[in-house]
Amino acid sequence: MKKTINKIIVDFMEYLGIRYCFGVPGSNMGLLEEIDKSKKISLILTKHEEGASFMASGFSKSSGLPSCCFGSVGPGATNLTTGVAAAYYDSQPVLVLSGQIDSSFQGKMGFQESTGKGRTISQFKLFKEITKYAYKLSNEKDIPKILKETYFALNNSRPGPAYIEIPTDIMEKKIKFSNEMFKSFTLENKKRLKRNIVKEKIKNIAIELANSRKPAILLGAGAIPHKKEIIRFINKSKIPVLTTLKGRGILSDESSFSLGSIGLTGQNSANEYIKDADFLIVIGASLGQFTTKNWSLNLNKTKIARFDVLTNDLTKNYRKDYLLLGDISKNVAFLNSVYKTNKGFRDLVIKYRKKGYFDYPEMSENSLPLKPQAFFSELRKILPKDSIICSESIAWTQKYFKIFYPRTNIVCTGLAPVGCSLSEALGSKLANKDKVVVSIQGDGGFQMTAMELMTSINNHIPIISIVLNNGILGPIYNSQIKKYHRAFMSRFKNPDFAKFARSFGIGYEKITNKEEISPKMNNALNKVKKGTSVLVEVIINNEKWP
Repeated sequence: MKKTINKIIVDFMEYLGIRYCFGVPGSNMGLLEEIDKSKKISLILTKHEEGASFMASGFSKSSGLPSCCFGSVGPGATNLTTGVAAAYYDSQPVLVLSGQIDSSFQGKMGFQESTGKGRTISQFKLFKEITKYAYKLSNEKDIPKILKETYFALNNSRPGPAYIEIPTDIMEKKIKFSNEMFKSFTLENKKRLKRNIVKEKIKNIAIELANSRKPAILLGAGAIPHKKEIIRFINKSKIPVLTTLKGRGILSDESSFSLGSIGLTGQNSANEYIKDADFLIVIGASLGQFTTKNWSLNLNKTKIARFDVLTNDLTKNYRKDYLLLGDISKNVAFLNSVYKTNKGFRDLVIKYRKKGYFDYPEMSENSLPLKPQAFFSELRKILPKDSIICSESIAWTQKYFKIFYPRTNIVCTGLAPVGCSLSEALGSKLANKDKVVVSIQGDGGFQMTAMELMTSINNHIPIISIVLNNGILGPIYNSQIKKYHRAFMSRFKNPDFAKFARSFGIGYEKITNKEEISPKMNNALNKVKKGTSVLVEVIINNEKWP
């Protein structure tokens, strides 16, 4: 059966289970028209392509499922790059589609040409550097190969974005194609991912663990898909658990085994314990700069077993007495089967929690302007436990805001773009329509992407957008004061957020003191549950990052 390239790509998207496609139309209208005919995929018109790429990333982070964003040729495509680069850094399965000018016009300085020919940019080269797989379609007969490699990139043990660039004339060409081919992609991918368990190495880990005095398990974002087997091992071994910022929620912060998260703004309990640990099991974490407090953690005396899917940066950061690559679930399950000790370390957890575990004295202060610590400690009491938090204000949400479930703490600290959280919240809400989704940003970050609140209105995606208002770029301002003893290019005036919300037709609440947090946030919750987005302005002081 002959099909157009557009139809084949849409069938492929449906096979992947993609439910939403975010972007702004342009030269890719033929493909978008085909997507629009699909009963399984919805098009979401965003206000900017950068917002589209962050919405796609937010959908994937909060669901674990592939998503899609698109942009027209030239500026439409280049506008996608920041969000796609962030998704690449965070290993998110985002399908990126872009148009390209007609093949017969290429090299002639066509309108918006971005082929790299003559005096034009190459949008393909841009995306090749920020995706796991990129292909510029020039011959329609290549489509089976392209889709197979795209499938592998999106469904790998460590996934990432995949980019396909399609000239307008190629989109409408027809080839013989059967959708049965998609099943062969799945079978081949399973063969690629199959690895044997290194049993002897894991048996040695079990022996060393049994003899350790202060063992610890550190869970990173790569551990999230393997939660079931990891929790089984934790419950059996009763070993204290630490997480990275992105690994939060794999084990609830309410668990009796939890010491919280490590890092620059992590819990004192976790940061102190890891320094004293004699055996550390690291699962799905790269031990990067943020996690290790600028690599200041001295783990030279700590034996480390690392469970992951690929080596990548594992060889660069810290030692690896045991390196286990492959299926994390299978390796952890085997470790659980050979680990026989059941001594428990509850006394250690109690001891180290006294050093600081979501119970800092400053949280109870009722100073004016409001301290962020006080706001976030109260906010946690109000929001449902399974609320999804998309936060750029990680200095406060990591240290003072408990997380109970995986994929409910959405952050973007790899590339760390400012302004991403509002768009990620919209994508997260579409993936979790039954949950409360909250975006948390500083006033500087909010104003970078505030227009996407209209995407919320136009597409009926109700979220709570919290803006921390202190008129400064917080991290920059504090860094300048610390280093130069003065601030520059980091202060600004804000608009009238009440009028802003009114002009957008959304709800609005303003919080200025501790007593207002509960009633005003409950007002916001009631409105968002009725289907209305709400802007919550919180007046805070210029508190230094913890």
